[in-house]
Amino acid sequence: MKNKLILLLCMLLLVGCETKKYTIEDVEDYIENNIGIKNYKIIESTRVKDDEGYQDTIYFVDTSLKDGTEITFHIVDDHHWGMEAETNLLKDDYNEAIFEVLKDRINLDSYDLVYESDYNELYSGKLITSYSTLDDLDTHLNLLSCLQVEIQQYASLSIPYIIEYDHPLRSVTDYIIDQGDVTGVTDSISLDHKEAYCNYLMVALDYHYQEAIEDCIVHSINIDSFIKNQKGEINRLEDGYTYPYMISSPYYYGISFGNLYEIIREEGIAVNGDFWHYSYSYNGHSYEISYDFIDNLYDGNKGYYYLVDNVPVKMDRYFYNHFETDQIEEITGIQLEEKRLSKGV
Repeated sequence: MKNKLILLLCMLLLVGCETKKYTIEDVEDYIENNIGIKNYKIIESTRVKDDEGYQDTIYFVDTSLKDGTEITFHIVDDHHWGMEAETNLLKDDYNEAIFEVLKDRINLDSYDLVYESDYNELYSGKLITSYSTLDDLDTHLNLLSCLQVEIQQYASLSIPYIIEYDHPLRSVTDYIIDQGDVTGVTDSISLDHKEAYCNYLMVALDYHYQEAIEDCIVHSINIDSFIKNQKGEINRLEDGYTYPYMISSPYYYGISFGNLYEIIREEGIAVNGDFWHYSYSYNGHSYEISYDFIDNLYDGNKGYYYLVDNVPVKMDRYFYNHFETDQIEEITGIQLEEKRLSKGV
């Protein structure tokens, strides 16, 4: 028993030794090698307790912009819980602290941008705008590239950005559908925007946004190749036929209302309406499905439903507007196969 207690104590001591005591020399090395500047001065440091109760050390560092303007940024010896024990590492807000000053000099309205920021030991922030078409997306990426040129007049910075895809279903429930958003940093924007198009195309093919799909065709995007690379094909089980211009959800909860409309239509079932709102009959029952069918049927949440003989039927979860293949067989008789890595959330 005594030996077991000694072994346990040794294990606890080993697990607890995950933190490092950083010196001023370590902080200087971090500034010069990770941030890459030489003109700085560490002016003070202070110990603070963070929101989780850990003791962090904040170093206040002075530097200057290319025009001589003095700026203070921060290095934090950040303590937090790792996989098995408390651990720590150095973090900085060099880019964000400097941009807090620059944002008042730069006319962000001319770039169609807003900058959201916060301070909690370190400054954090990101540039935000939105798009609805690929031409919009091209415009915003080009404007961000121009902004980076202006930023470089003051300092070598890289600022995070997010270009939100403003689509019809984005925020109709509490679950934000943000898979079409394009994110990055301002010093890494490619001249070729094709990679940025992928998020837009993925949402278009998942929800069957017809105008967005046509937009991708106009921009000469190889949709068939994209679908195969995404492993998102929807196939007829009987013969393996792949339905065009659609994918199953890349987030593992089935085939969307919009894509089901196209499948029903292609299979020759009489259907009224369009991909957004449609009705049909099968096996003696009437069905009506719509992206507009949202109501307070879930505990604390508005969520999707569909109608069977005019009676509302809840989806498996409030934010689901996709059916699984077994559900589709039950309400249409159509047997499908999805090419995706997993099922269910």
